[in-house]
Amino acid sequence: MRPQLGSLTLKEVTIDKNDHAEGIIEFTGSLLEVPEDIGTVTIPVVRGSGTFGRVSAFYSVQNVTAMPDGVDYILTDGEVVFLDGQSEAYIRATIINDQIKEFSETFSVTLTDPQGGAILGSNITEVIAISKSDGPDGLIGFAAADLRRIIENPANSRDLSFSIELSGGTDEYLTGTELGAPILCDLCNILWLVERRDSSTGGSV
Repeated sequence: MRPQLGSLTLKEVTIDKNDHAEGIIEFTGSLLEVPEDIGTVTIPVVRGSGTFGRVSAFYSVQNVTAMPDGVDYILTDGEVVFLDGQSEAYIRATIINDQIKEFSETFSVTLTDPQGGAILGSNITEVIAISKSDGPDGLIGFAAADLRRIIENPANSRDLSFSIELSGGTDEYLTGTELGAPILCDLCNILWLVERRDSSTGGSV
């Protein structure tokens, strides 16, 4: 007599989720440099590996040299959310465009506490650098008294002196190299490097 099938003829096999199906959340980079007049900076956050379900991660903001609460920028701690199938989301900060002479200032954003089954990747902190603005190195130009000078045509070579003024700036010690480029006189091929402390506001060539 042949054996017969019993009542339990169906077996269901479930393959557990794997390979981070809900995704790995992290920043696309570690440094984002923006100009002060950008208005709103968009900080990308990506979700790699998987995009199943709704997931999120919290983020915290840390001051480095930039000041919060509308002084240099506006951004508070919050949550970045990914819907089912979504692989990229954004954190948006407002950058304050003022007329204050400032060197580059920074703040950072760190991802924390992922929700919905997602995990954090290795790149969880991004530094936002606001470029220097409004001429913190000072402004260089000829002195007002030297804007126009009339001389006789000399019979021999003659040395002339021109006054140059350095105004503004917040650096305590400034050299021509820090100004970004030396000053070159187009007619006489003179190279002038500025070197001063706060009390010095000019020089001559």
